[in-house]
Amino acid sequence: MGGCEKIVRKIRVLVVQNCEAKGIGLYEQHLIDRKIKYDFFIAGGTPISACEIHKHNFLEKEWRYLEKVVKLNKAYFGICFGAQILARLLGAKVRKKEVMEVGGYDVTLTSDGVRSLLV
Repeated sequence: MGGCEKIVRKIRVLVVQNCEAKGIGLYEQHLIDRKIKYDFFIAGGTPISACEIHKHNFLEKEWRYLEKVVKLNKAYFGICFGAQILARLLGAKVRKKEVMEVGGYDVTLTSDGVRSLLV
């Protein structure tokens, strides 16, 4: 093609939606608006605690899959339950709260977060 080839690469995002009622919401539009140029994984929320993975076969399978994602140093964004799984995979202790948390809260970015390509 005479050196005029143009490579177009679409982003590939694997979203693990653990609960029909809990999608990725505004994050999807954020990814589109920012034209993120690398592949990554998103694990979403569910009313089930990350401490109860062993009680659900499908969550044990998800755990093993996301464990590989982390070991391969792939980009992974966890929402609610997905963040709890990530924390556990990285060695943090996660415990079930007495009362379920629902809703959004104000957060601030760390210095690493400010430099992230996702922001």
